[in-house]
Amino acid sequence: MTFLFSRILSRMGKGLLLAIIAALLAVPPLYVVWQWFSPADSYWAHLYEYLLPDYLKNTLGLTTGVLLGTLLLGIPSAWLVAACEFPGRRLLSWLLVLPLAIPAYINAYVYKYTFERGLLQSLPFRPDVMHLGGAIAVMSLVLYPYIYLVTRTNFQRQSAGALEAAKLLGASPLRRFFAVALPMARPAIIGSAMLVLMECLNEYGTVKYYGVPTFTSGIFRAWFAMGSVHTAMKLAGLLLAVVFVLNLSERRLTRNLRYTAGKSERLLTRQTLHGWQATAAMLFCLIPSLGGFVFPFAQLLSWAYSGWVQGLLTVDFSKYLLQTLQVAFTSAAFIVLIALILAYIRRIGRGKLTQLTVHLANLGYAMPGAVVAIGVLALLLAVGKSLQVAFVGTLIALTYAYLVRFMAVAFNPLEAGLQKISPSMDNAAAILGKNRLQTLLLVHVPLLRGAILAALMLVVVDILKELPLTLILRPFNFDTLATKAYEYADDEKLQQSAAMSCLIVLAGMLPVFLLDKLNKSD
Repeated sequence: MTFLFSRILSRMGKGLLLAIIAALLAVPPLYVVWQWFSPADSYWAHLYEYLLPDYLKNTLGLTTGVLLGTLLLGIPSAWLVAACEFPGRRLLSWLLVLPLAIPAYINAYVYKYTFERGLLQSLPFRPDVMHLGGAIAVMSLVLYPYIYLVTRTNFQRQSAGALEAAKLLGASPLRRFFAVALPMARPAIIGSAMLVLMECLNEYGTVKYYGVPTFTSGIFRAWFAMGSVHTAMKLAGLLLAVVFVLNLSERRLTRNLRYTAGKSERLLTRQTLHGWQATAAMLFCLIPSLGGFVFPFAQLLSWAYSGWVQGLLTVDFSKYLLQTLQVAFTSAAFIVLIALILAYIRRIGRGKLTQLTVHLANLGYAMPGAVVAIGVLALLLAVGKSLQVAFVGTLIALTYAYLVRFMAVAFNPLEAGLQKISPSMDNAAAILGKNRLQTLLLVHVPLLRGAILAALMLVVVDILKELPLTLILRPFNFDTLATKAYEYADDEKLQQSAAMSCLIVLAGMLPVFLLDKLNKSD
C-alpha cells in the first residue's frame, strides 16, 4: 500500500490529485442538489401537502430532544470523571463510552420488547415507548458518549489556574463549573453536539420501529414503498439543506472560540469526593452506562441464550461476522489511506482553493446515510450506463459510499495529528535531501501511528453500525450483521436478531476500547 501511495503521489501533482479526490467525494451530494431542480412527480405533490409537515415536526422534535438529552447526560458525567475522584470512577469512565458499540436501532427494539416480553414485563407499570418521546430517550442513551468523550478530554486539558482563581474569589464548586469550566469547553461541546445532530438525522431503524415519520424514513418510504426516486431525491435535497444550515451555524458559533492551556500551566487535578457527594457522583455516572449499555446488552444475551436453547439459532453466524469484518476493515483501510493523502496535501498547500476543495471533500459526513446512498447510486448508474459496466450492487459501490460518508471521520484525527508535528521536522528532512513524499512516509507516518489507529477504529465502528446506506447499496445476497439484525427484528424474530446484535456489540467493543485508551493517552 505504501509503494502504491508513493507511485501515485510521485506521478501526480498535488493539485491534480486533490481535485480528483474532491470530485469523487463531492459529486454524490452535489448530484442530489442538482436533482432538486428536476421536474416533480405526482407523489411529491401528495407528500408536500400531507406528509412533509409531519416530517419537519418530528425531525425537529427528535433532534432537539436528543440534543438536550445527550447534553444533560454527557457534560455532567464528563466533568465528574475528569474533575472528581470517587468510588468506581475508573470503571465508570470506560463504561460510559461503551454505548458507542450499540447501534441506536438495536437499543430501540431492546426497549420495545423488554416491556412486552423481556426483563421488565412484570413491572406494575410499563411505559409506552412507541412514540417520539421513546425514540428521544433511546437515542439519547446511545449518543451521549459523543458529548462525553470530547468534553471529558477538554475538561482534563483545562488550566487549573483559572479554576483556582475562581475559588479564591469565593465561587462555589457549582458556580466554578458554570462560570469557568463550561465556557472554556464551549468549542468542544458545540462540535460534539453537531455530531449528535448528524447522527439523529441519519437514524432510520429507531424511527422506523417506533413509528415516527422523519426525513430519513420518508426517503425510504418514497423510494421503496412508492417507487418514486424523484421524490426521494427532493426529500434528500431538503435534508441536505438542513445539514448545510447546521454546519454553517457550527462555523459561526465556534469561529472565535479558542481556549487552550499553555505548556507551562498546570492542568486540571481531580478533587476527592466523600460521603453523599461521592455516592451521588457514582450513581449519576452509573445510570447512563446502565441504560445505554449494561442493561440492553444483558437483555440481548438473555434472548440469544434463549434462542440457542430452543434451537432457533440455525443461521451461519460466522458467515455474516466475517462479511461484516471484511467490509469494515477493508473499507476503513482504504478510507484512512485517502484521508492521509488529503490531510497531507492540505498541510503542504495552504491556499484558499486547497482549503475549499478539502472542505468539499468532507461534505459526506454531514449527510445522512440515505442521502449519500441516493447520490452514489444515481452517479454509479449514470457512469455504469455510459461505460456499460455494472457498478451498482457490488462491494465497489458500497466501499465508495462508505468513503463519501466517513471521509471526515478519518480526516479529522489525521489532520489533528499532522498539526502537532512541528514544521521544523519538514525543514530538517528537506535539508537532508528528502522530498515531500519521503518526508511523509519516513517522518510523518511513524509519528502518526496513534492518529492512524484512531482514525481506523473510528471508521470501523461507524461502518459496523451503519444501516441505511448498507441497506440500499449492499450487493445481492450480501448481508452484514447490522442488516440481518434489522431484518430479524423487523420480522419479529427476536432471538435471532439478539444473537446478531450481540455479535455487533462484541465486534464494536474492541475498537471502542482502543479509542478510549487513545483518547486518555493523547
